[in-house]
Amino acid sequence: MSKFGRIGIAGPCDVRPFLDHFDLRGSDPATLPKGLGGTPVIHLVNEFLSRGHQVSVYTLDAKLTKPVVLTGPQLKMYVGPYRPSGWRAVDFFRVERSAIESFIRQDQPDFVHAHWTYEFALGALATGLPTLVTAHDAPFSVLEFDKHPYRLLRTLMALRVAKKAKFMTAVSDEVVDHWRQKMGFSGSIESVPNGMPKSFFERAQRRLGKTRPDRPVTFACVLVGWAGRKNGPSALTAFAKVHRENPETRLLLFGAGHAVGEPGHKWAKEHGLTGGVEFIGMVPYDQLAQRLEDDVDVFVHPALEEALCMAVAEAMCMGFPVIADKNTAGMKYLLGEGEAGILTDMRQPNELAKHMTDLAKSPEQRHAYNTKAIQLAKQRLTMALVADGYERSYERMRGGHR
Repeated sequence: MSKFGRIGIAGPCDVRPFLDHFDLRGSDPATLPKGLGGTPVIHLVNEFLSRGHQVSVYTLDAKLTKPVVLTGPQLKMYVGPYRPSGWRAVDFFRVERSAIESFIRQDQPDFVHAHWTYEFALGALATGLPTLVTAHDAPFSVLEFDKHPYRLLRTLMALRVAKKAKFMTAVSDEVVDHWRQKMGFSGSIESVPNGMPKSFFERAQRRLGKTRPDRPVTFACVLVGWAGRKNGPSALTAFAKVHRENPETRLLLFGAGHAVGEPGHKWAKEHGLTGGVEFIGMVPYDQLAQRLEDDVDVFVHPALEEALCMAVAEAMCMGFPVIADKNTAGMKYLLGEGEAGILTDMRQPNELAKHMTDLAKSPEQRHAYNTKAIQLAKQRLTMALVADGYERSYERMRGGHR
């Protein structure tokens, strides 16, 4: 066993990437829980397993009615029920928090690393075990764009975490400042970004090695949600201007709300902005990555609020020129103050359209951003670097609990 003993990780996580690690004799894989996605947790668990660590994951699943425990020689995964949003909001996620707490008490890891500052963090902190909490967002910034009561409740949960936690990390310097200045967190906190596995850098090599002179310049957006802080209308409005000047250009829209018949498509039809746009919507993660690798030249991220955007980080590792919002937390860090991508005001579709047109017309400019994006990602975003940062945080936390 490694010097860290058994590492407990509480957070949203997909079960399926880890099935080979479990003893599933007599089980039908089709009946197993799926989990809650959670790309940052998936990448981190894979990296820790590759380092020989013993890991337990405590997560939730929207279709479960009772807990499921999957075990293997190096990895355990505890999966509890995740109720519909209306029910879980009524009691501040009491059932979900209790499930996470119960799993950790049953498993007794050496310490816990909780991801996101809501039900997973509160469940972990309730055990009294040494707990590092990673903030993946800035709650009051999110609340500014989404004033729904559900979001207010989530913000209150995060404030509770700020009072109970002693050790934190955040995915960008801006989120560190948010937790110190607006959330009132007074403990130890440092910045550790989300990391990317080697497979994304390998996709960059394959993508840039392909010659596709006959394919039109293609832009892509990957957004979970359509309007509000996701700012999908700005991207469509800007692309319409680009498409009128360059009729061969295309825009691919991925993510929830962007399939045919969903809000993004309906809005575009109402405003006459469907020309050159392919409304794809949600697709499996591997399929999304392959489509980006095969068909896309420029990655556009119009969102107005992100802590440290996984989609942009992935795009950089794959060697895409990225256009993102200059006022969004984490974007300046990711794009090297504009050296590895274009920072603009995403509230101004005309500005975005100009940058998109410039990139569409200049293969040389696209190549320059490709090269710098990969270089910067290798310096900051590899999973090895990120896992090293977390291991240092674990050592400091465990030292502080002695």
